[in-house]
Parts: sequence; structure tokens; C-alpha cells
Amino acid sequence: MKVRSISGIVAFLLLATTLSAQVLVTNVVPPLGGHGETVFIKIYGGGFLPGGHPPASLSVKFNQTLSTAGPSAVVADNEIDISDVPAAATSGFIGVSINGGAFKLSPQPFIIVPTNMPYATNFSPTYENGADVIITGVHFQTANVTNVTFNGVRSASYFKNSDNKITVSVPAGAATGPFILQSQLGVTHNFSTLTNVITTATNFFIQPVITSFSPASGRAGTNVVLTGTNFFGISGITFGTVPATDLTISNNGTIRVTVPVGVSTGKISISPPNGTALSTETSTNDFKILPSIDSFSPNIGPTNTVITVLGSGLNEKSPHPDVTVGGGAAVTFGTISPGTLSFNVPANATSGPITVTTTNGSVTSSQVFYLPAAITNIAPTNGGIGTLVHISGNNFTNASAVAFNGITTSFVVTNNNHIGAVAPLGVTSGTISVATPFGMTNSAGLFYIAPTITDFTPTHGIPGTRVTINGTSFTNATAVAFNGTPAASFIVTNNGTLSAVVPDNVTSGKITVTAPGGTGQSATDFTLDTADLSIKVSDAPDPVFVGSNLVYSIVVTNAGPATALNVRFTNTLSQSVMLKSATISQGTLTTNSFPIVGSLGDMANQSSATISLTVTPLFSGMITNVASVGSDSIDQNTANNTATTATTVLPFPFLSITNLMSNDLVKISWPAPLSNFTLQFAGDLTNTWTNDTTPRTVSGTNISVIETTIGTARFYRLTN
Repeated sequence: MKVRSISGIVAFLLLATTLSAQVLVTNVVPPLGGHGETVFIKIYGGGFLPGGHPPASLSVKFNQTLSTAGPSAVVADNEIDISDVPAAATSGFIGVSINGGAFKLSPQPFIIVPTNMPYATNFSPTYENGADVIITGVHFQTANVTNVTFNGVRSASYFKNSDNKITVSVPAGAATGPFILQSQLGVTHNFSTLTNVITTATNFFIQPVITSFSPASGRAGTNVVLTGTNFFGISGITFGTVPATDLTISNNGTIRVTVPVGVSTGKISISPPNGTALSTETSTNDFKILPSIDSFSPNIGPTNTVITVLGSGLNEKSPHPDVTVGGGAAVTFGTISPGTLSFNVPANATSGPITVTTTNGSVTSSQVFYLPAAITNIAPTNGGIGTLVHISGNNFTNASAVAFNGITTSFVVTNNNHIGAVAPLGVTSGTISVATPFGMTNSAGLFYIAPTITDFTPTHGIPGTRVTINGTSFTNATAVAFNGTPAASFIVTNNGTLSAVVPDNVTSGKITVTAPGGTGQSATDFTLDTADLSIKVSDAPDPVFVGSNLVYSIVVTNAGPATALNVRFTNTLSQSVMLKSATISQGTLTTNSFPIVGSLGDMANQSSATISLTVTPLFSGMITNVASVGSDSIDQNTANNTATTATTVLPFPFLSITNLMSNDLVKISWPAPLSNFTLQFAGDLTNTWTNDTTPRTVSGTNISVIETTIGTARFYRLTN
């Protein structure tokens, strides 16, 4: 029993090895055949003899059509021989299955060729070399092949060696293209190499010939059309020694090709098809390279700057091409090659394009070389907004901006030496500047405009006070006055700032500044010193609950312009509050009096003092607080010397729950002034609170809702 058991295990292991053998199909020879023919097909691969033993079963399919071949067709581990093609087979992959395993497919499809049609699988040579062409395939005799045409030209010499071989001579006048096996059964049974899927060879090649090309000259990027014969299959085109990378074979006699970069004047050559011994075809005439400019650098610089131009055809004149920069002719050159040209900017150059002229033609750059600009004159030298100013100078080409003392404006570049510009809104006295690609240039002289006064400080004072005046166009100011009275003295700090001393006998009024462009006047008055006290009161929180702290914040401010002397403060609290604490930022407070009074002392211009009073409301309702301020100084605006604030005092928010002792109901109540509060409930204090939407009843001083005690216990709260 034990021996039989071990034997069974061994048999199982052998069977497992057999079933797991790797099956692979690598090739099928021949790759084609016809129905009903005795075709010896050899299928090559591996794993056909699993474990070195003949397979228990073999299945071979021709594109899903099962062959009658059995296991005996396996002649080696790497070969299966089949002697017929199934009658229902169609073109497609051959599949092999060993011992019921998965079908492994051939790498290429097997072609089903009708017995009354010829099929060529190869021909040699693939190009004209004076020898006959040998064509191999099938059905040459059975399909009654009568002749061979080369791209439509019928062969004059033709011999059908066998059903699988034809010898044919290349006819005179043949052109590169496919050949066709002509069948006696008509054109529907002809074979063309264009439809051959067994080999990649489709055309028979004839020596290419160039008869002409157009245009006869051009630059890198120019499309050239070559005319000739036998262009199909050519392997490349060169201009001189530079290969073209962009070409299209339109037909056997026409090619479009783009002139590559770096080409010099020279012949155009066509390389024969790859794999042939045909010769290179070269044009009779030269293709002339016109000069072109792709770019140059730098694009700005002074005279004698070295410029490097990149393009093509730049060396087509000896000893150097003619070059101008903005009309000035270059005289000093460096590198000269088809694609690169360097030279120095001449002394007579101006901002403008670069022009290169060779024996083949001339080209002007779309790019401009910029030299430093200069302003030599402006006219007129003064005016107002909208004045047309003529700016003279040089190298203004492509100026990007014109500014009057930094304020840009509209302008027109008339030519390289002249600009017309309009004095803009906001213009101030100062230089005129012109921005060009090279940089900014400024006028030597100034353009003057009437000054303006935007502000001054201090805005009040006494005689002898120094006032700083801000504005525009103060440069070279000649006079400053306070309400018509000349300033005691003044100093111009810059175009936008000056300082002046208030003279004796001055009165409140406007300040004026006079400069070369005119006179400017302040919008506001300079005033003599007076004080302006104001008081503001704020309360927090509002509303406030009974018994909670309420803070009154009181701010006393002196808006000046003079110091307020001996400032006094009073505050009248509501009688329904209790004062808890009081603070003051300066001076002293007396809190044991009614009203509360304080002494703030002198308050400087633009200074403030704060008083804080903390009280506790005793009753709900509306309470008011009144505060006022005064001083020994003249206050021309007393309307802001008193401030009043009103505060809403709410009762303490509490809930009252009453058991109604009937129908399992309870009444939940809270103070009526808290009508905008929301009643919420939750199952326990960790759950989400939910708004209670039970209708409310207002009775006396309370709001109430009726709830049931049936069900889950609830917690209630008021929220605002």
C-alpha cells in the first residue's frame, strides 16, 4: 500500500510538470497558404514535448478555425508540422494548445491566399542595378501570372520559373514605385507590393534625378520645392553639407523641403533610399542663401559696443557684408560665418534696426538696437496742465515714457530726435525725463508750473511760529505770505516743502507761495491759537444685567489749536446705580460729591484724557449718564462739550419651574424683559441643546411655557 501511494504521488508530480510546461510559438514557415493546398507548414517554438514526452493532445487553430492535426504533428520540442490549411480558415494568428492548455499565438498573422491569386513575399534586388529582379512567392503559375509592371511600366523580359519564382528585367522608363503581378484572370486577381503584409518592401527604387528647384534663393526656414523623378523612398536631403530635417515627398516627382539653419550657398543633394547602392543626386545649380537675422545681442549699448548677430547667409560677401546700425555703417568686424556675425557699433550709429547686405541680398532686423538717449532742449520752459512741450535730442526711437518731474504723460515720438509731450494732470516744477529701452535721460533745464499748497503744519500759532508748508513746485520760490502779510522769513527745503515764520500783525487767513511758474494758495486758513475741547462717553456692556458691573469710558480731547487751560470735568450718574470705582489718566477726581467733578489741569493741543467709572445698576430699566467739560481758555465750539449715554438694564436671567400638579404639566417662567432670549432643552448636560418652540405666554412681568413631565427628563436653559 505504501509503494502504491508513493507511486501515485510521483505520477501526480509528473503530471503537474507536464501540465506546467511552457509553450511558446516563435515563427510560422511559410507565413501564407491557400485553401485545399498541400502546404507543409512548420510551426516553431518551444514546450511542444512537455517533460520530453509526446503530448496527450494537440490543438492548432488558424484564426480560431481548428485544424485536424493531432499529437503526431509534434516532431520535436520546438517544431510542429502541418500538411494542410483548414477549408474555413481566414487570415489571422495561428494558435497552439498542448494538453488542453491555453492557446499560444504566433507573433505574425498567417495569410490565407486564394489559389487563383498570386502573392509575392520578397524580391531582390530592391533597386535598379542592371540585373534581373527575382520575385519569390506563391501561385505564380496556378494564378496565371502574365507579366510584371514597375510603377505602371510593363516589363519587356519576363520568365516564370515556377509557382514560387519569377525572373523579370527592369523596363526602360520605369520609375520608383510598387510592382504589380498581372494575372490572366484580370485586375481583380492582380497583386501589388503596396498590399503586401509579409514583407516591408513595397517599392522598387530607380535612381532619383533633380531637374529643377524653386525658389532659387532663400533663408533658413524657406520652403523649397524640388522637381524631378524617383523621389519615393529617398533617405534625406542636404544643402551643401547641412542635412534638412523638415521635408515632405508630395509625389514621385515633387519634394517640399525647408532650408536648415547654418547653410551657405551651394548645391542641393538627394540621398538614395536606404539599403540601396544608388548614387547621391546633386543639383546642377547652387541654392543661394539670402542673409537672415534671427536675433542679435546685446540690444542696447553705447558706441563701440560689440554686437553679435545670429542668422544665416551672413558670410556671403568678401571680406565682410555691409552692416548699418540705425543708418551708421559698421567698420570694425569680428566673427564672420554663415550663422554668426560680430561687429562694433560705429560712432555715427543711432537707435534703429540693423541691416546686413551680402552679394545675395539684404535683410533688416525686426529688432532695434538702442543707444543712450539725450535731451538737448525743451520749449516752452513753463506752463500749466495741458501745455504742449517740444523735446529735442537724439535716440528717442521706441521711447516708452515721458514724465514731468516723475508724472508720466501722453506723448508722440515724431522721429529719433523729437518728441511732443503734454504737461499732465498733477504736473510739478522739475526736470522732464524720457524713458527709452536703453534707460532714462533727464533734461538739464526745468519746466516750471504754478505751485500748489496741499497742507501746512502747524495750522495755527502765534507770530514767530515756524510753519512747514507742503505742496508742489516750490523750487526757486520768491515769496511766502500769511493772509497777504509777507512771511518774516522762509527757506525752500525742496520742490514739495518749505518753512516760513509767521510775521507780526498777522490775521487768520490763507497762505500763498510765489515761484517762477506762478502763485499757489492754501485751501485752508492759518488761524491764531484757540482751544476746542470735546467729550465723548461710551458704556459697556449695553444692555447690562442688574447687579453686574457697568463701565463708563469718558474721553476728553483738546482739538486745539491752542493749549486748553485749567480743564474741568463733571459727570452726573443715574441715582439707580452704585459707584464702585473711578480712575483718571491725569489730574484729580472727587467722587464723594454729586455730580462727580474732576480737575484735568492744562491740556496741550491734540491731547486727550480718559476717565473710567465703574458702577452697579440696582434696578432694571433705562438709565442715563451725562458728562461735560470746560476750561479757562476760549472755546469757539461748545456744542461738543457735553455728552450723554443711555444704557438698558435687564433683570437677572433666571428660570422658574412650577409643578402644576395636574396632567403631568410644569410651567417654566423667566422675566418678561428677556423676551428676545431663547429657551433651550437637552436630555442631559452632555447632549446638544435644542430650541424649545412651545408657544410662550406673557403674564405680568413674566414669560412662561407649559411643558409635560411625561417622557425623558429634560434640562432647560436661557440663551441670548
